Amino acid sequence: MLLRSIRARLTFWYTSLLTVTLLVLGGAAFLLLSYSLSHEVDAALNGVAGALAKRAHGGSANVPPADIEALFRRFFGFSPWDRYYQMLDPRGRRDPRESASFPERAALSREALNNAARGIPTFETVEGLGPHPVRLLTMPVMEGNRVVNLIQVGMSMQSVTETRVRFLLVMATLLPVGLLLAGSGGWLLARRALKPVVRMA
Repeated sequence: MLLRSIRARLTFWYTSLLTVTLLVLGGAAFLLLSYSLSHEVDAALNGVAGALAKRAHGGSANVPPADIEALFRRFFGFSPWDRYYQMLDPRGRRDPRESASFPERAALSREALNNAARGIPTFETVEGLGPHPVRLLTMPVMEGNRVVNLIQVGMSMQSVTETRVRFLLVMATLLPVGLLLAGSGGWLLARRALKPVVRMA
């Protein structure tokens, strides 16, 4: 009975230590995945906005929807289903003559407008533009030290959220299986390690 208790304790502590280790590693992997996905989205939005800003400097402010789709496909590697684009004047007002995919109710945030006046682009995650949160970049178009236009591009975070959820589901599935196998292996190792004691007893 005493040997069984020792074997059970060894297995319990081994499994507990492994559980904590896997949870820490899984949490770190999830954070790194989230950071990597967010960084890639921001970099792609910055590329799209930069290309549109160059076109605005060349006098082509009104960009056809097909060209917008091509730019998103170029920088994202695919064309997001929920993508957003609009060109604004320095005060944040939309020119009705220019193409845009933002809802009329979408308003430029005070932070983005203030940053744009200083020539600073602003990344935000906003709600209300669609069924999912939207990652939004507001980039000022500069001529010298003067802001002549504001470009806003955005993408739904649905794919990012779904990727995170799939990762968590995989972890939630593999963790119990891994612990079960590790616990069984720990029990067998403890049993083998205690065999000399059993023989002595």
